[in-house]
Amino acid sequence: MLHIAICDDDRQVLDSLHEKLIKAAGDMVGAVEKYDSGEKLLFSFAGSRMKTDVVILDIMLGNDNGIELAKRLREIRPETQVIFLSGHEDYFIQVYDVEHIYFLKKPVKEEDLRKAVELAKKNAERKHKEIFHRDTKNALYTIEMDKVFYLEKDKRKVNLFGAEEKEFSFYATFDEIKPQLNEFFIQCHNSYMVNLVNVESMKSDCFILKNEKRIPISSSRKREAKSRFLEYIERSVFR
Repeated sequence: MLHIAICDDDRQVLDSLHEKLIKAAGDMVGAVEKYDSGEKLLFSFAGSRMKTDVVILDIMLGNDNGIELAKRLREIRPETQVIFLSGHEDYFIQVYDVEHIYFLKKPVKEEDLRKAVELAKKNAERKHKEIFHRDTKNALYTIEMDKVFYLEKDKRKVNLFGAEEKEFSFYATFDEIKPQLNEFFIQCHNSYMVNLVNVESMKSDCFILKNEKRIPISSSRKREAKSRFLEYIERSVFR
């Protein structure tokens, strides 16, 4: 069951959206919290330990900008999925300044609302299930797949790196571990594999990750790397 927060400065819209949400996707919803201002929502995120899986967020919130608010919310809780809400299609391009999973046009149709919640549920289940694990003689290492930034081959070992530092090392080859990885991983160099989920941009000779780390792309793998990255971007934008 998903814990969902709804934020809209129009109380009538807020109550109507809550009613539609329960009617259209109640079987997927565990709890719903309603906020009539971005300030109240941000205060709740900063002060509460309760997990919020999804935020349905109006882009125009009085003096607040919903897109900027979403950025701040995700800084506090990166795992929270954002669904944008607006009566104006002019914002359709601007919302891609921040990671989100759906754009709902007002007045919201129950069918579209259910599709958005279904996608959020699938994403949450995928993140929960996709765990990379490695069993060695001394320990069992596990990490959520989307928290892996890249893997580095170091002689007979593979070093696995997260956002800030090396998480763990183990004896293996890339060919041995590829079957354990999802489709977002790509080998871009004899010594490196990257997780496209954590790639910020691509240069002619390297990937730049979200932590600003540069991962080299060999000339022999450049074409495939570019193709896979463009495919990933297209899937992320138009899903």
